[in-house]
Amino acid sequence: MMRKVFILLLALIVTTVWIGMNQTARSEQPYPAQAGQKPEVTTGTAGKYEGEHEMTGTIIKIYTSADKKDLVDVHTDAGTLTLHFPDASKNLREGSKITVLLGYKKATK
Repeated sequence: MMRKVFILLLALIVTTVWIGMNQTARSEQPYPAQAGQKPEVTTGTAGKYEGEHEMTGTIIKIYTSADKKDLVDVHTDAGTLTLHFPDASKNLREGSKITVLLGYKKATK
């Protein structure tokens, strides 16, 4: 009888520790990860914006004219995004797949 109680108590402790580890791992992710990977955020802005999420798509157009310089059209499953990327024509190519991190915050002015 004592052995059964010990095994039951041990199983309860192991389960509790396992659930706690999974909850901690989930709470450390500031936005949903795709394919089990967290995106690299180099601007130091993660967590300061509402609605943060990733979108992956294909670059369909890079604008080089003076009035639209540094604008890029990215086709995603949700539609086409027109985004501003400085030096886009130097660093990106049409047909390339990219993942962008999006978020917003209310303007202060």
